[in-house]
Amino acid sequence: MCHIEAYNLNPKRISFVGHSLGNIIIRGAVSHPRMKPFLPRLHTFLSLSGPHLGTLYNNSGLVNMGSAYREMVSNLLQPIISSPSVTLVRYDIHHALPSTANSLIGRAAHIAVLDSELFIEKFLLVTGLKYFK
Repeated sequence: MCHIEAYNLNPKRISFVGHSLGNIIIRGAVSHPRMKPFLPRLHTFLSLSGPHLGTLYNNSGLVNMGSAYREMVSNLLQPIISSPSVTLVRYDIHHALPSTANSLIGRAAHIAVLDSELFIEKFLLVTGLKYFK
């Protein structure tokens, strides 16, 4: 917002790409009152490994059985999927990772997205770029 105002720019579309906690910062920025005039120009939000309430389809029975968790997921997704002008797409990526402590706690998969230039290139060329046209 400040950059757009400082340089007197008038973008037709605004897109965001974030990883990890950067996605939470983007969501906070988009919901900020100063962003309201730019909301009609929002085009794409590509979230890589974002901690949006954990994982929607996780294999923890303890997390899935919590009624508060399901309500939070519903509150997050309902405004998005109920809008006719919004398309929500989810891709689950499974990397072949060696069995280490980092893979056990999920850290390896979390950063594998950034560590693999080949993955980023293929993802963008095969499917990702169509969301920025």
